[in-house]
Amino acid sequence: MIDPRPKSDTGTTSNIFTDIENPTDSFFTSTNYKGAFGSSMWLDKWSYLSVNGLIPAGDVTPSTTNVLCGTITADTTLNNLITYIMTCQVFVQAPAVLTIPAGTTIRSYAQNANGTAPALVIERGAKLMASGTPAFPITFTNVANPASNPKRGTWGGLILLGNGVTSKTGGTNDVEGLPTGLGTYGGTDNTDSSGVLRYVRVWYGGADIGLDTSNPQNSGNEINGITFAGVGSGTVVENCEVAYNLDDG
Repeated sequence: MIDPRPKSDTGTTSNIFTDIENPTDSFFTSTNYKGAFGSSMWLDKWSYLSVNGLIPAGDVTPSTTNVLCGTITADTTLNNLITYIMTCQVFVQAPAVLTIPAGTTIRSYAQNANGTAPALVIERGAKLMASGTPAFPITFTNVANPASNPKRGTWGGLILLGNGVTSKTGGTNDVEGLPTGLGTYGGTDNTDSSGVLRYVRVWYGGADIGLDTSNPQNSGNEINGITFAGVGSGTVVENCEVAYNLDDG
């Protein structure tokens, strides 16, 4: 997937013409950006790229208020009036709690600049409180034009890492594809809680979250729609759906 528009974090001047004279002919329309794209995704809904889900939908506009990317180290509550855009892997680190209200939608890009798919990772000691309802479920999906779906493997998925006992010698293990130290799971507490998943929908996931350049077509680093790794019995999981995932559910 590509997004040809200027990045929202590049500032207000980096994409502005400053080195040529602006035409004064009325035939031309004045713009404040270089190239064919400003903030409008004018290829949406009609082009080959849009029909095949290779560009974000026209209503997807990353900004400082709706982007999820990087680490979350303090308790954070999302707003169900905002459609969030996941542009890279998100790690919720202990002891932070990420609360996602009922009715919230999170849309994800297919990959970041390094070729790895975004995923939401709840590390050991952190919690995800995602409690939807039948009328207002919580939805994780992709940023593509909905008309191009269903399509498998368009982003990563959810990963919950717990402190429960595992069969691994030494008690801990690492989830495939995540950076060293950021995917560790396992411990000694089988009653551990990673939070709540209730009426949560995870659609079109299963993409590669850890690119293997020696075998980019089949690195083995695809993830489940929802991965439960060493998760304890204190975690609540009720009425969840994984649909059109490339790897296992």
